[in-house]
Amino acid sequence: MSQRFILSGLACFFGGLTIWFVELQNLNTNTSLAPYMPLFQFHKLLTRDGYSEMFYPPTIGYCLVAIGLILLLFVLVDRSNKLSLYKPLEILGQCSLFMYLLHYIIIEKILSKIVPQELLPIGQFLLVYLVFMTILTLAAWGISGLKQKWQKPPYIVKFILGG
Repeated sequence: MSQRFILSGLACFFGGLTIWFVELQNLNTNTSLAPYMPLFQFHKLLTRDGYSEMFYPPTIGYCLVAIGLILLLFVLVDRSNKLSLYKPLEILGQCSLFMYLLHYIIIEKILSKIVPQELLPIGQFLLVYLVFMTILTLAAWGISGLKQKWQKPPYIVKFILGG
């Protein structure tokens, strides 16, 4: 990767952080989240206009930070393309529609019933997340094996499991 690629990623990331910090001063303070750093009010960045999902509404600062991180991750992956960490990510990406549907079903039908609705301490959250990702990764490996054995699945199965 060229130096310009790295510099572009850094510029987007830090420029976005700067804009995000300025935008932060004008954000609505009505949130149920406790401030982690009262002077910085980082908790306002976790909910934008009352929404906690990623895309509601994407601000310029948020978009630049995301673009900067993606560019920097491209550089990181390009320089270390033999890491064994990439294999599970590759497997998950080969059946992304199925993973999307499966993760929704697990969250809606299982996790919402057994995990308390209030905020979890970080240790418990990370444990739940690790178990969740392990289940998804095992399912993806199973699908990968199934796709190797099932050479000509019906179109709908190929569409859902990834072609």
